[in-house]
Amino acid sequence: MSKEVTVSVQGLGSEYGHLAVSKEAWDWWNNQHEDDLIEYLQAWDDDYNIKVPKEADFLTIDEGKEMWSDVGDDILLKHTWLISAEEASISIAVDGESIFEDDSEPSFEDVVIGDEQDEHGADVRLTTKWDDDDKALLNKFHEAKHIITFELVSKAEFITYIFEIEDDFEKSKLMFLTEEDWYNNNKDLIVSATYNGTELENETDGDATNKGVYAKLWTMGE
Repeated sequence: MSKEVTVSVQGLGSEYGHLAVSKEAWDWWNNQHEDDLIEYLQAWDDDYNIKVPKEADFLTIDEGKEMWSDVGDDILLKHTWLISAEEASISIAVDGESIFEDDSEPSFEDVVIGDEQDEHGADVRLTTKWDDDDKALLNKFHEAKHIITFELVSKAEFITYIFEIEDDFEKSKLMFLTEEDWYNNNKDLIVSATYNGTELENETDGDATNKGVYAKLWTMGE
C-alpha cells in the first residue's frame, strides 16, 4: 500500500533579481538614496519621482520604462525565490504523521547538515548544484561586474513536495540541492530535491508575508 510523503521547507527567504548595469549607471545610482532606487526598480512606465539621467535609466527599453522583473536576460541575469539553509526549518510527514518528535519543525541545518548526521547515513542528504548552466551564469556575472540586486524578503513556505512511495520512508533517500549565493555572503540557497533519485516537484502556493524590500549595488569579483 502506497504512502503519501509531504516535505515542507519554510522560514525567512527572499525573491532576488540580479541586474547587470553599465559602470555609468552603477556610479550614478551609487550616489542616490536606496528608496529612490527601489521606487525606480518597481515602477511601471514613468511612475517614479526621481529624475534619472539617460546613462542611468537602464530599465527604459525602446520607448517605455520596464519593471525590473520584465526586462530581458541581457539585463536580468537571474531571478529567484529561495531560502537559505541557515534560515530554514523543515517538516516531513508520512500519511499525515510527522517523522519528528512532538510534530516539531527542526532547523534545516540540524536535520540535513548538522550534528545529527550520523555515520550510518540515516539522515537527509545535501549536495551542491554545479553544472554547465551554473558555470555559464557565473561567467555572465563576472562579465557584467556592475550589478544591482533587488531583494524582497518574505516569510513563507518556500518548498512543498508531496509524493507517494511504496516502501517505508527513508531520510537518506531524500537529497536536497543547494547553490551558492554569490551576492549574500555565499550562503547556501535551497533550490530543489530528489527522493531515491527522482526529482521532486515543488507544489508551494507562493503565499508569503513581506518583511522588507532592499536594493543593493555590488561588483562581482571585488
